[in-house]
Amino acid sequence: GRPVVSTPIRDVVRPYGAEGLVRIADGVGAFVAACEATLAETARERAAWRVKVDAALSRMSWDRTWEAMARLVDRAVAERLGFGAPAAAEAAVTAVTAVTAAGAE
Repeated sequence: GRPVVSTPIRDVVRPYGAEGLVRIADGVGAFVAACEATLAETARERAAWRVKVDAALSRMSWDRTWEAMARLVDRAVAERLGFGAPAAAEAAVTAVTAVTAAGAE
């Protein structure tokens, strides 16, 4: 891992900026200052940052993100197709997900 300085993109600010994993800079001067601050970090500061980043990233995965997004899309489609209440749509999504997963094996 390398330190990151980002512009204030909402999906980066929260959670990465809020957790201190990424420096957030709004504007040219702030971006340069954040880069300079990053370059000035001591080896101890960098090591502590890396431990924090590794711990945060170990709780995340693109697979989980994709699964959550796919579930939201499937639920919206099920509701639109007339499965009615969110609970019914959720049951339909669960059934389709199970069938799809079984077919992938």
